Amino acid sequence: MQQESCDKVVLRSDPKPITSEEESESAAEAAEHEGEEEEHDPSVPAGPCADRCTCGVYREPFGTFEDLETGQVVEATVFTLTCRRKFAVRITDYGATVVAIRAPDYGGVVKDLVFGFDDVQDYVQHRDHLFGGMVGRVAGRVPYARFSLANAIFNLTENVETDGPVRHHQDGGFHGLQHLRWNSHVPCEGSSLVLSVVHHDEQEGFPGAVLVQLLFQVTKDHRLVIHARADSTKPSLINLRQGIMFNLAGHDAGQPDFMDHILTLNADEYVVQTRRGTPTGEIRLVSKTALDFRAPKRMRKQHGRTTAGYDHLLCLNHLPPDGLNMVARLEHPETGRALEVRTNQPCMHVYTGRRLPPWRPPKPRPPTPPTEDVEEEETTETDPASAAKTKSQDRFPKCVVTPVKTYEHVTVYRFYAKPKPQRYSLAEDVVRTSVETAIQEVETREAEPPPEQ
Repeated sequence: MQQESCDKVVLRSDPKPITSEEESESAAEAAEHEGEEEEHDPSVPAGPCADRCTCGVYREPFGTFEDLETGQVVEATVFTLTCRRKFAVRITDYGATVVAIRAPDYGGVVKDLVFGFDDVQDYVQHRDHLFGGMVGRVAGRVPYARFSLANAIFNLTENVETDGPVRHHQDGGFHGLQHLRWNSHVPCEGSSLVLSVVHHDEQEGFPGAVLVQLLFQVTKDHRLVIHARADSTKPSLINLRQGIMFNLAGHDAGQPDFMDHILTLNADEYVVQTRRGTPTGEIRLVSKTALDFRAPKRMRKQHGRTTAGYDHLLCLNHLPPDGLNMVARLEHPETGRALEVRTNQPCMHVYTGRRLPPWRPPKPRPPTPPTEDVEEEETTETDPASAAKTKSQDRFPKCVVTPVKTYEHVTVYRFYAKPKPQRYSLAEDVVRTSVETAIQEVETREAEPPPEQ
């Protein structure tokens, strides 16, 4: 590792591919671009070493905020992870939040695909919407803000009221992981970043002190790998979720481009919830519902079948005992951008921004009307307290961590661009055929010998 004057950590070793198949794809891409001169990625800050370095980590200030642990005003930092070919990911140590993901379309045009802000104070001001943060200690809702574990009942903080006077605990409470300041470390290999935080014993009512560690890694073939690990001093609950909201047309593209997305999910079932979003514990088939994305479907068609968009938990199919499961594909045909998601978790939360207020946050603030983004999040069990209500949920692992049982969560986001298909209308086909026929007739006449005198 070598520190340059532009505050960029230059990493000399490359991350290893995930599988042999991906290694072949990466090798083919490298062979295709062999001999080409690497351009500086415009998504990362320029500096004296920018023209010589293609993989690395940049560190920049990201504003100031009040630390919930100490009460002091501290400076936030944003890290830019980049590795070749116009692909970069920005992550801040406030809440381990993914601030931006910049990826090219079929023509090489780079855009930011993540809903968020350009300053930490905006995240603090709008903390209820969880833009891109690592949500926990338990993501999702714990009904009645209590749960039982090891013959003991634990009462949690009540931070949401949805079912009349009934209050619940949601997304880690007032001091969830997404609101804390994380410690940062840049490893000596790969374009990667490690963030860690301690959630103290009895904080928000949870038993045990929990150490959470996250490894973010960016690869040459445009993958973002997130590896989460949590260890506890006592039996407790852990359920982490990276709440990234995507719009592959660009974060400021607007509602029409969102509706043009095509979504595919590897899920046959979903978790039933009340009208106000509290899971009942029942699991049903997605067949003949608006949640059936087992075949690719355009959001414009499916979204019209729901009253207020999507905010649902789907049960994933064919979870392998070891390895990563292909769980989702999101495509935007107009730009050619596509996103594939792999994870070792059994469920996925699909959210289309239905609870967002009627504005768009600055990055910069766009002139377009409010849009809805697709948020794909992997979760072990959103509602641990209701898991015992149905036998059908027994197949899911309980989100319990102990001093001898570590929680691990791996998610891989792969970004790529598909060639833009050539589209012609019927009128264009008729005109093109007529022109081609006329040209052939002219060429035929010119090739004929002149008549004899």
